[in-house]
Amino acid sequence: MNIGIRTIILIILGVIGTFAIVYGNVYSIPDSTEVRYGLPLTWGTNIISTIAGPVDLWRVDPVRLGLDVSFWFLVLITASAIFNYRRGKPKETRARPVL
Repeated sequence: MNIGIRTIILIILGVIGTFAIVYGNVYSIPDSTEVRYGLPLTWGTNIISTIAGPVDLWRVDPVRLGLDVSFWFLVLITASAIFNYRRGKPKETRARPVL
């Protein structure tokens, strides 16, 4: 099996994008603890506890989730297009002078 460097880089970008979408950041203030999901946009919030006690409340913004997924697909498609452009570009060769 012959996997090129372009394929490896695209797989790594796909893994980074997937990790960025499901990444959760704990945000804690004195009366509330929540986990916010998504990079670069926060698309989901899981409120774990409030001043009144433990709670399990989810807030999901589907528009931001769509924008976040679209952003990472755009990064992947752009990287793929750059690699394909560079692969298809012919090598420059000097023309031999005609005698």
